[in-house]
Parts: sequence; C-alpha cells; structure tokens
Amino acid sequence: MYKSLYEIISEMSGNLLSIGIDEKLALKIEKNSKIVQCDNLSSMNIKIDATGPRKRLKQIKIKKLKKIYNKKSIDYILCNYEHISKYLNTFVSDSIYLGNNEIYFYGDVDCDLITKKYQRYDTEIEIKKYKDSKIVRINIKNAKNHFIKDKLYRVVDAISNVIELIGDVLMG
Repeated sequence: MYKSLYEIISEMSGNLLSIGIDEKLALKIEKNSKIVQCDNLSSMNIKIDATGPRKRLKQIKIKKLKKIYNKKSIDYILCNYEHISKYLNTFVSDSIYLGNNEIYFYGDVDCDLITKKYQRYDTEIEIKKYKDSKIVRINIKNAKNHFIKDKLYRVVDAISNVIELIGDVLMG
C-alpha cells in the first residue's frame, strides 16, 4: 500500500491538505518539489526540517477548515481514514467545498459509507484493495455543493444514524 501511496504523492502538484499522515509520507511529501504548500491536520506532531525561505508543512485544527481555506483552494486531500472517521459527517461537505481535484483515503476504509456520502455530489470513486488496507480515490473536479443541500444531507445522515442506533438497541 505504501508503494502506491508514494506513487500518488510523487504525481501530486499544487496545494495538498494531509490528515493523519505518518512520518514516512510526510518525508515523501517534502521531497516532492511540485507540491507548493502542504498543510497537516493531525494530532501527531510531525516535525520536518524545512530549511530555506518557506516552510511548507504546518499544523492546523480540523474543525476550522472553512474558516482557514477559501472555496476550491486545495488541489489534493490525503486522509488516513482512522483519523478522519469520527469527523466524517462534516468532513464530506467540507472536502467538497475546499477540494479542487482529488481526495485520497487510505487505511481500513469503510468503502460503502464513503461511496454513499460522496456519490451525492456527482463524483467518480475508484477503490484499490490491498491485503490489509484500501486506498479510495475520489475525483471531485465536477462536484458542486450547495448550502441547503449540505444541511439536508446532515439531517438525513443524523436520522439514519438514530434509526440505526435504535435498531441496535432493540436487537441487543
């Protein structure tokens, strides 16, 4: 899986938003000269020696995405699914709002949930399976979001989560 992630990172150019990456991937990102800016949203403190006139890796909080970035200002988003899974309800709409090109999820990904949530926005989804994990590539070039639709999707997701919870309680 890491070999294919390295290939994906080497093909990236422009702005990158990384969430939950480890040190190996962060070093690979730093070696890619085509990446202009990389922002890291992670609870881990990854320090990379960024000598020169600019530092390309900084750490920001995940709940302040729309406050920090403009609409369609990020070319690529690279996410570790284990780190983003608890924020998935808000992250889907935020990633469509912020993203311009592609989103990558890696790790133990719930493909059905990701496909269900991103299919609403007219995206192309490609899943690569490995023996212990998966990589999901979501092309969001043609995706469009709307404030009212985002609120409606959040209500629908909340209702389906409540129904699922009630079903689990009744069965258990």
